[in-house]
Amino acid sequence: MELLDHFLEAITWESVFITIAKVVVILLLFWVASFIAKLALNRLEQHLVVTDQGGQVAGESAKRAETLVGLLRQGVLIVLWALAVLVVLQQVGVHVGPILASAGVLGLAVGFGAQNLVRDIISGFFIIL
Repeated sequence: MELLDHFLEAITWESVFITIAKVVVILLLFWVASFIAKLALNRLEQHLVVTDQGGQVAGESAKRAETLVGLLRQGVLIVLWALAVLVVLQQVGVHVGPILASAGVLGLAVGFGAQNLVRDIISGFFIIL
């Protein structure tokens, strides 16, 4: 009980409100960044779509562009929000170094275990491109 009392005495409401304000600002900035990334990827999709000589959009070109931009959009959003979570955790006081190290080791293990799958995905991506 003494440990809990000591912990609660060390917390000030001012630091709690400052931390909450920082977290809100960080989440807002990452939300704006994801919105900008979506707009940029939509613009990229429009750029990738090739029109034929009659001015009509070629069906295969539109399908390829939609697939590529969809993959890129998901990848960018996952990376952005993973970074947002890590930055918020760091602001709250959680050490993110061990989390990043564990993610690196896990990624290495998955990479070795799924070499053929990763190779097929990368090959398919470049075939579509």
